[in-house]
Amino acid sequence: LVVNGRTAYFGTGGERSRVFSSRDGGRSWSATESTIPAGEAAGVFGFALGRRHGVAVGGDFNAPADGTDASAVLRGHRWKNGGDLTHLAEDAAFLPGGHLVATGESGDVAGTSWSSDGGRSWRHLSETGFHTLDCTGGSCWAAGGQGRVAVVTVRR
Repeated sequence: LVVNGRTAYFGTGGERSRVFSSRDGGRSWSATESTIPAGEAAGVFGFALGRRHGVAVGGDFNAPADGTDASAVLRGHRWKNGGDLTHLAEDAAFLPGGHLVATGESGDVAGTSWSSDGGRSWRHLSETGFHTLDCTGGSCWAAGGQGRVAVVTVRR
């Protein structure tokens, strides 16, 4: 779930991979099909929401190394395919300048990727991944399995 003012988004998986959105503080919701594939253990897992851009990330826990179509970008009011990842992604966050980071871990498969074009393409940064991530200013905080925590400061 991400919230920006009165706008909120959350995603689903399973039989249908969808994004639910509210523009009125949660009084009403609409659902849109996501471009992230659905499946028994697949769907939308996380979001990054900027001032003008939105990115959804996900994948399939049954095939975590398959990052094909594992991201979607919000254009207007529709979700379109984003760039492919080399791993599933459980969370994403915007950095200053519109850059994005996405991360995820599933068993032996984990990774963190970077996008400098709003999620249209991704560059694999690390085999280390996390379950959750948040960035503020130039610092990102992440938490993963077995109590792992990381802080990364991005130099401008």
